[in-house]
Amino acid sequence: MWRWEVEVWGSYGAIAYYQVFLVSIIIVGFFMAHLLNYKITRRRFYNSSIIKIP
Repeated sequence: MWRWEVEVWGSYGAIAYYQVFLVSIIIVGFFMAHLLNYKITRRRFYNSSIIKIP
């Protein structure tokens, strides 16, 4: 009984850890893509605009 509970909770822990890992990867990927897109658009706008934005 105790061993079965440990195995069940261990599998649930692995699933939860995998979900957290997957969600963190997705969040980091979206953040990096947004940051890269922001840098590219900002540089393009900075080069094309007459008024320089810091």
